[in-house]
Amino acid sequence: MSRRALVIHEPGSLAIVERDGLVPGAGEVVLRPAYCGLCGTDLELLRGEVDPEFARYPLTLGHEWSGVVEAVGAGVRGLEPGLRCVAEGIIPCGRCASCRAGATNVCDIFDEVGFTREGGAGDQIAVPARIVHVLDDTVPLLDAALVEPSAVVLTGLEKARLRPGLRVLVVGDGTIALLSVLLASLWSPVELVVAGRRAEQEELARELGATGFGVGSPPAGFDLAIEGLVDHPSIEHRFKRILEDSANVDAQQTFAFELSRYGWARLRQYKLARAARALALARQIAGVRSWMPRDEATVSTTRTSPLVVTGSR
Repeated sequence: MSRRALVIHEPGSLAIVERDGLVPGAGEVVLRPAYCGLCGTDLELLRGEVDPEFARYPLTLGHEWSGVVEAVGAGVRGLEPGLRCVAEGIIPCGRCASCRAGATNVCDIFDEVGFTREGGAGDQIAVPARIVHVLDDTVPLLDAALVEPSAVVLTGLEKARLRPGLRVLVVGDGTIALLSVLLASLWSPVELVVAGRRAEQEELARELGATGFGVGSPPAGFDLAIEGLVDHPSIEHRFKRILEDSANVDAQQTFAFELSRYGWARLRQYKLARAARALALARQIAGVRSWMPRDEATVSTTRTSPLVVTGSR
């Protein structure tokens, strides 16, 4: 039996290819993806902009997907053909310090579907059974394809420690930004405004819970600023832009919060000098007193200076 897969052979080369069908090994599950999303990072992979340490070509795209179990390998319990599922993107080693602390999303050994192993943009995908989650019968597979980006957003929002009654600004109007609107509304903000780039997104933003929408410069006076832009300029530029945006927010205590695919721990794993320069720039612009380089991606600041939090997967 053969299967199709959407493969980047090398940066700039994308094709649908035929491959041999997958057979699950011990502890593995083979699923048939039902829906697979296209992320901005997938475009970075196509352009060859992802650090080689975190991508192995040729690669099958797809880290935002849902599907149905086709076969299970020896030793797998609780999963069987026909079950509707999603799976975690990162395959944790279970042995490093991060994994032992429960922070499997920042495992020291980077292994992720759609990056270092085949993703969900194909007829089949094989993953360890330990990262597979069965969906409730009420959850459509189409909606379930958004579980991964929703998890990114929710992780960041929980680290920002929202509370009812805040005035919240969301910068951007793409998928991550709109998911931010939907999930931030669970904390009952008194105001939830979107600073977007496309006027046609206003109706959807308001449907998801936004109380205001604009395409110009964001107003001031917010307690929390969430950057949900889906384009991916350099790390340094992103830090600079979000901190400059937060400077327009005149609340007594301000949070500038970036929803990125990788949090502080992932930046640390990138080992990029540019990341260090970006963090130094952040300290300079925001007046941050001290940074705590921990997996929680939190920082300590003075009472009136911005608190910068990066959401991790």
